[in-house]
Parts: sequence; structure tokens; C-alpha cells
Amino acid sequence: MQQFSVFSIFLFFISTTFINAQSFEENQARVYQLDTFTTAQWKAHIDAGNDMNEVLYMEGKTEYTVFNLFAHGYGFYCQDDRKDLVYQVVKTTKKPLITPFFFLDDACWERAKDVMEYYSLLIEHEHKLKEADFKSVYDTYFSHEDTRDYVDLEKKTMLIYACQFDYTKTAQQIIKTAKKSLNHVDKTGKNALFYACENGNLTLIKSLIDKGIKVDRKDKTGKKAIDYCKSKDAQKVLKKVMRKKKK
Repeated sequence: MQQFSVFSIFLFFISTTFINAQSFEENQARVYQLDTFTTAQWKAHIDAGNDMNEVLYMEGKTEYTVFNLFAHGYGFYCQDDRKDLVYQVVKTTKKPLITPFFFLDDACWERAKDVMEYYSLLIEHEHKLKEADFKSVYDTYFSHEDTRDYVDLEKKTMLIYACQFDYTKTAQQIIKTAKKSLNHVDKTGKNALFYACENGNLTLIKSLIDKGIKVDRKDKTGKKAIDYCKSKDAQKVLKKVMRKKKK
């Protein structure tokens, strides 16, 4: 007997208020067809250039797509054999993916190790993410006491990412509870202050300094955060702090 995922069974019982009976039956068959795909079949489907943004159904104003059904195995069931294919879709899809973080409501914890790699790839390939998406990722995986200082495969913390992507509100939220992560450095030797300086974000620069971040640390190129500051106001703030430390 064919086994179907919880996701596909859920789709089967979606209310028909948003589509007529005939189209619902057609969609139902389409979902079941895709849900039985093996990883090899998904690869063939993706390599053939099929539209991964094809909408399978809507719940309210939220669209759920072929990509969502495919990536459910990656985001919920922790199927690492689909990771490369998920990344392939992110890199090759011409239009921004619809609801790329749909799986956060029932996410698998193991995705924490590379969820920001996925997030960064979406940013790099212009999938139009917003700070709300980042906050959802943070709240799902990293907002708990035992996960706040989590370091991912790139040796980055969520505080570093928040400053890198210039997400002021979320970064300030993280700064309030930051402990070890405050002065953590990534593979390039940069802490969060470097990224706040690169973005000229005076608000974050002041918040990080007030929290006690090290302002005179050097990265692997021998530069300090102040060397990345494009804003004269930010440079003044850092110079003032650095002068005080020398006294």
C-alpha cells in the first residue's frame, strides 16, 4: 500500500472554498503524483526545468508550491540527500521562490546546522527575503537559552548574520541576551561589529559597544572594525571608545 507523507494527507483535506471541485480533484492527483517521487525523480524533474513555483494550493493568502512539497523532506524530515537539489533550485530558479521557509512551523532541529547556509544562498540569488524571515528562523532554532550561542558551518553566530544583513531590530533583540556570541569571530576573524561598521549602522554599532564588544580586534587581514566604517559618525564613535581604552 502506498504511504503518503503527513504533508500530502494534509493537502488532501484542504477546504475547497478556494477552488472548484474539478480543479481540487486535479490538484489532489498532482500532489499525490509529486509526493511519490524519489530523489532521483525529483532531480530529473528539476533538471528538466519544470516550474518549482507552480502553486499546488492556497491557504488564505499563502501559496504552497511544488518547491514547498519537494523541500518538505529537507526542512521537516531532515533528508540530507535532497540538500544539494534544494540548493540547485535556489541557484537556478529565475523568479524568487514563494515561501521558502514554509517548513519552520514543523522544522527538524538538525537543519539548524546549515539553515543559515540556505538563508545566505537565498539572499545571494535574490530571493527577496525580509527581516521577518530572518526573525522566524532565529525564533525557531536559536532563541532558546541553550542555542543562543550556536555557531554554524561558516563559524558565524546569528548575531553576526543579523549585523551582516543589517537587520537592526532583530540584532538588537539578540544583543540583549548575547553572552559568548558577542565577541565570537567567524572564519575571516570578524566579530559582529565589523559587519555593523560595513553597513554604517550607527544604531547597532552603539548597541554592540554598550554591550561590551571588543572594538580593537583585528581580522585575518590585520584590519580593525573602524577600518571598515564608511560613516564618519561611526568612525567618531569608535575612535572615542578606542581612545578611552588607551588611557
